[in-house]
Amino acid sequence: MKKLVFIMPLFILLLIGVFAYHDSIPIVIKAGSSGYTNGEFSIRYTDFNLNEVNLYVNNEKIDSFDYCNSGRNAECEINSDLSDFNGEKIKYFFELIDEDGNIQYSKTYSAVVDTEESEIISDSADVIGRYVYFSFQVDEYNPLKIEYSDNGRSWKTLCSGSSVINCNKKRIFSQGYHNVLVRVSDKAGNYIEQDFLFDI
Repeated sequence: MKKLVFIMPLFILLLIGVFAYHDSIPIVIKAGSSGYTNGEFSIRYTDFNLNEVNLYVNNEKIDSFDYCNSGRNAECEINSDLSDFNGEKIKYFFELIDEDGNIQYSKTYSAVVDTEESEIISDSADVIGRYVYFSFQVDEYNPLKIEYSDNGRSWKTLCSGSSVINCNKKRIFSQGYHNVLVRVSDKAGNYIEQDFLFDI
């Protein structure tokens, strides 16, 4: 009987340890690429009794969210208005508080805030035979890429990196009607779209 009395508390301690371990899984944050953010974040965490998520920028709480779900490896999409920090390099982290007042913190990250869409100064799509000649001039200081989707199909890249500013490319299309959606995006996740309709 003494051996049984010893085993039961040990089992209970192990069980508690499992739940404590899962609640201590690091918070994973996904934001814009290459050190930029527009205020849109995706966070992944484990918390079985989550109450609220708080965003801190430069050690000051600027936003709070109460709609994130509890669970193991749960994900939550966060959208915070960072326009007051546009153009600035910030340090930010997330705080998770559960119903019992327990707190988890993410690591601290650095990013340049960019909340403005790219500006398309000029654009054209000239059809010659089965070829379409695309031309774009874009005002953007951290360009990522210009891509297009033909009749709702998967995205294909026209230009990327610094070539986005002055993008001149030709693409061949099949005969028929084409509804081409062009998207200009930056490294913070902002984008602007333009439609082109042509019949080949």
